[in-house]
Amino acid sequence: MASIESKIMYFVLQRMNMKQSIDRYFKLGKFDQSTSKQPKRKTIGSIEIKEDEFMGRTVYTMHPKSAKSNVCVLYLHGGAYIYGIETFHYGFVERLIKATGYTVIMPDYPLAPHHTAKDVFDMIESLYKEVFLNEDFDHMILMGDSAGGGIALTLAQLLKNNRIKQPDKIILLSPWLDVSMENPEIESVDKKDPILGIRGLKLAAKAYAGNLDLKDPLISPLYGNMEGLADISVFTSTNDLLNPDARKFKQIMDEKNIDIRYEEYPGLFHDWMLFDLKESKDVIFKLAEIVRVVR
Repeated sequence: MASIESKIMYFVLQRMNMKQSIDRYFKLGKFDQSTSKQPKRKTIGSIEIKEDEFMGRTVYTMHPKSAKSNVCVLYLHGGAYIYGIETFHYGFVERLIKATGYTVIMPDYPLAPHHTAKDVFDMIESLYKEVFLNEDFDHMILMGDSAGGGIALTLAQLLKNNRIKQPDKIILLSPWLDVSMENPEIESVDKKDPILGIRGLKLAAKAYAGNLDLKDPLISPLYGNMEGLADISVFTSTNDLLNPDARKFKQIMDEKNIDIRYEEYPGLFHDWMLFDLKESKDVIFKLAEIVRVVR
């Protein structure tokens, strides 16, 4: 059962009319190269933040002030491929670092409609190789929320195809795995999700796809090859518009006899784990448990 605080947040999100935010964004037609919020300071509590530039984009490296870890989390933020890093992403990363002691690298990757998926993966795959193969990290965890979850799974598939070493773990939070939005079960969830709307996501998907078919595995990893990937964990919720495809992903993996960790929370909304809720603390605890074996 959803906690009182998550029910309050659900009510607030409903009143904010967020479901039409992507529609309004495209209607205005004023697209920025980056909408990312910058960290307000170089440190957040016990976390140190460093800014670097990679292929013309900002990359944030965050780690405990005390010491850097030999384990790196490459975190890919969500935002329907059109929005950048939000304030709540920094809050989530801070809680993750406090729970694990690991270093987190979060890139401000290229956004649609100025850029397409091909531009995103030109940067992200290059960054992965730069960080994992050339930096002082012995272990890599690939993690992403929403659109970033889709990027994370696609990246793992590309790494396998290109014979590049897999990360130690892949963690998908409320992932967007099929941008075609053709799963018939999505319609019934639409009225429950206070954040995402079908029409807006379809607009964002077309912008991100460029000239690719919406079921191309580069943008819809649900249709990609799942063999030979690192261990995968999925966190989803029943009031998330993307939940039907998370369930479909679980079904595909079961049919292929590939074990994944699948955590489904009842009554919660899209990306709830990024907010400071009771259920979010449970997710952080489980994430720390999942990655603790990586040393």
